[in-house]
Amino acid sequence: MRHLGVSELDAAQVRTAHAVHPVAALQSEFSLWSREVEEVVPTLQALDIGLVPFSPLGRGFLTGTVDVAALDVALDDRDLHDLDGLADQVTGTRY
Repeated sequence: MRHLGVSELDAAQVRTAHAVHPVAALQSEFSLWSREVEEVVPTLQALDIGLVPFSPLGRGFLTGTVDVAALDVALDDRDLHDLDGLADQVTGTRY
């Protein structure tokens, strides 16, 4: 195996995986609502590992394609114009 990619690891897990076999890339969610990967970036830079972010547009919130009916929250029209409030309401909800 020439190149190995991993997904959703913290810095310690990246270092452990990289010690076993050189890791080429980490795939992790990186959006307005999920910024935890920023804590891993210094480790990625130190080990020369690439980052492959997913859901950079907030899983449809910023593109207007989110299926509000599928959200497990009660919303009204004014909620749709308050993205910060909407994000707080759906934290932890699969959408």
